[in-house]
Amino acid sequence: MPPDHDKLLIRPLWGDCRKYVNMGKAHKIAVPSRSFPIRLSLLFIIIFSVLFQVEQTAAEPQTVRVGAYPNSPKIHIDEQGEVTGFWPDLLAHIATAENWEIRYVAGSWQQGLDRLSNQEIDLMPDVVFTEARAERFTFSESTIMMSWSRLYVHQDNQQFQSVRDLDGLRIAALKGSVNLEGPSGLREMVRSFNLSATFLELEDYDAVFAAVESGQADAGVSNRNFANQNAGRYAIKKTPLIFQPANLKFAFPQNSATTDDLKNRIDVHLTQWQNDSNSIYFQLLAEYFEAEVAEREVEVWPSWLARSLQGAVFLSLIAGLVIAVSRLQVRRKTRELNLRNEELKAGEQRYREIFNSPSDAIFVHDASNGKILDVNRAVLDMYGLTYEEAMVTEVGSLSSGHPPYTTERIPDLIKAAIEQGPQVFDWQAKKANGELFWVEVSLRFTEITGQGRVIAVVRDITDRMRMEEEALKIKKLESVGVLAGGIAHDFNNILSAVLGNLELSRGETGPGHAAAPLLEAAEDAVKRAAKLTKQLLTFSRGGAPVKEAACLPQIIRESADFVVSGSSVACNFECSDDLWLVNSDSGQISQVIQNLVLNARHAMPDGGIVKIGCTNLPAAKIEPVLGLAPGDYVVITISDAGIGIPRNIIDKIFDPYFTTKQEGSGLGLATTHSIIVKHGGHLHADSKPGQGSEFRLYLPATKEDLPLSQPAVSENVKPLSARIMIMDDEEMIRNLVVRLLSRKGYQVITAIDGTKAIEL
Repeated sequence: MPPDHDKLLIRPLWGDCRKYVNMGKAHKIAVPSRSFPIRLSLLFIIIFSVLFQVEQTAAEPQTVRVGAYPNSPKIHIDEQGEVTGFWPDLLAHIATAENWEIRYVAGSWQQGLDRLSNQEIDLMPDVVFTEARAERFTFSESTIMMSWSRLYVHQDNQQFQSVRDLDGLRIAALKGSVNLEGPSGLREMVRSFNLSATFLELEDYDAVFAAVESGQADAGVSNRNFANQNAGRYAIKKTPLIFQPANLKFAFPQNSATTDDLKNRIDVHLTQWQNDSNSIYFQLLAEYFEAEVAEREVEVWPSWLARSLQGAVFLSLIAGLVIAVSRLQVRRKTRELNLRNEELKAGEQRYREIFNSPSDAIFVHDASNGKILDVNRAVLDMYGLTYEEAMVTEVGSLSSGHPPYTTERIPDLIKAAIEQGPQVFDWQAKKANGELFWVEVSLRFTEITGQGRVIAVVRDITDRMRMEEEALKIKKLESVGVLAGGIAHDFNNILSAVLGNLELSRGETGPGHAAAPLLEAAEDAVKRAAKLTKQLLTFSRGGAPVKEAACLPQIIRESADFVVSGSSVACNFECSDDLWLVNSDSGQISQVIQNLVLNARHAMPDGGIVKIGCTNLPAAKIEPVLGLAPGDYVVITISDAGIGIPRNIIDKIFDPYFTTKQEGSGLGLATTHSIIVKHGGHLHADSKPGQGSEFRLYLPATKEDLPLSQPAVSENVKPLSARIMIMDDEEMIRNLVVRLLSRKGYQVITAIDGTKAIEL
């Protein structure tokens, strides 16, 4: 009887019993013996021709990059990186028909979506269609299968009954998956029921089930296909919570040159297969998800092998078949090797991207001899080297060489990292151009493939060191200021008494007295001492500024012009038209400008230009290293083209009594620094010997308006007869003031303290 044309037939070649399978059904086959030789010959000719045609067609296949992530049985990736499962098998049949060479790019689910967005792969299977994803990706027209999600708990959990039991649980889920995110995901479900849950976002479903089994999570969510295949490997069980039916499709990158062609060809095959109940599509669905295909042997009629068929013909056909198959295997192995090489290159590229991403410099050393094996890009930027230079550089040449930052100490540090664990320490490093800078080194030992490595992670801490030095400098100046303020206060009282008595003496002796010139000279000396005392008071804590809103350009111009008047030095002013006001003590700021411009004038004995600029500095542009309080600032820049300041003393120029001038007091810059700090600002000096110096002053801006001008007070007001009380703890001062005021006709009484003053 003739076979049914819609059945798959497998004719027996020899023996009495053979079988064929058609979606779980076994059928008997009748084999007429008289036509066997002809059919056998035709069979081998057809096979040989097909294989030869396949070989020729496979010469130049189209490479299709496909994302793969572990999600058995839909997608399975073994330890050797082989990708199998329902989706790969389905895609393999399409690839065969279309002459595609499939190249899988394995990774996590989230990595696959990212690569699809970046067009690093051409398509990705097993993607749930959502409206949000449709804005990022192009999907196949056909839905390949339906899926849904289910919650799983530990097999010993007897408490979970409904969605309300999610409250307070730790729930493991696949990071970025549709069963976690989106309007119908578990996160939104928990929120809509006004529940509280903690989500552990993991890289694959195996990790989700492992977290539930180990107790790291109270529950885990998975799609039903993966769970049906793999849940039995873990100590977990199903819960009644089933949610989120979803359509699974192929996804493609938008705006890719290959998307339209790949999508159209896949849709053609899927449409054809889904309309044929015996197609490979339904066979794969049955094989992976529904039930085992029934298979049993059935008796068939005995075949009559024609003995007249010559063995030579049979063997020649077999030989041709073997040759064709061998050549195909060689080509397949070649493609596999090429794919492996591409994967290795891709892995190397990913390693380089990760290795070069940190801003910290990373050195990889051979633990046995300290030789540099690899460096990242940050090393090249930090030290000013090329990669080739870095690979032949001696480690010692990257250190300052000043004890204890020398090559002799390096072996001890490496030994400590090997024996004691990671070591963290500060180090003075040297750039290729010889510039020294400070770094923090994190040194750790590790083995790669049995060979010891000193992974050194180096962080530039120059800014941190500057901030610490600045804080130390301010603390030191404050300590000296306390001392200076105390001395200046007492000394000022003494000078006041001396000056007052000198004035009284001049009044008693008269201008024609022989002692008058001596008294006048003594009075001038006391006034100079009083001026020095005033500087000390300004430098100390006692010289707090009396602030009000002020316009800097006018103060700066008047102060600077006063200093350079009559000299060969001129000032060049550049101030922004929209310069902000500052809240400052105008007298103290004027003193600062005069001190700095005077130093610039002395630095250019042959004359020159002092450049003074004022600009606004918004809060967003302030460097953290300055240590300033949040807010807007005005920056004053004063620069000259003079002799400059040597590097070995630039950090000392703000110290009290430090001076390089023969007639200097050493208080000018110390006072300047103190005034700026008390204004809530910052003063920074930079200089290059032989090229000049630059000082930058940062002062807080204010939104206050300028104060209204006060009417002038007439100086010709006659004193009134009145009683005046003088309170001072110094008897010498009290007596002096009493004598001075008494001479003006006032009645004076004195008090030694506040209590006595209140009584009087």
